[in-house]
Amino acid sequence: MELTTDAHGTGEVFLNEKTQNVEKVVIEGNITIVQKNPKNLQTNFLATCRKATYFREKQIMVFEGEPEIRQGANRYRADRINYSFSDNRLTFEGNVRVSFEKE
Repeated sequence: MELTTDAHGTGEVFLNEKTQNVEKVVIEGNITIVQKNPKNLQTNFLATCRKATYFREKQIMVFEGEPEIRQGANRYRADRINYSFSDNRLTFEGNVRVSFEKE
């Protein structure tokens, strides 16, 4: 997964006090996220949002701030979108809007 922001983007890493391991990472700004298939490097989805939070222990990334996921011609929007790295799954919360194109 590749995450980029505009020139005004900010990021913060939170470490466990005892182990100094990363607990979470919070990125804010105009964010673009590209998730690629590791086998063929084709784009699985493209996401945009204003806040992305990665929770290491849960292996999830939370997209907030008008998040939108694009997979080909399909669009997914919600107040909050969660991506699970462990099972490669998207879930949506609040004001979910989905549009599909015929193949």
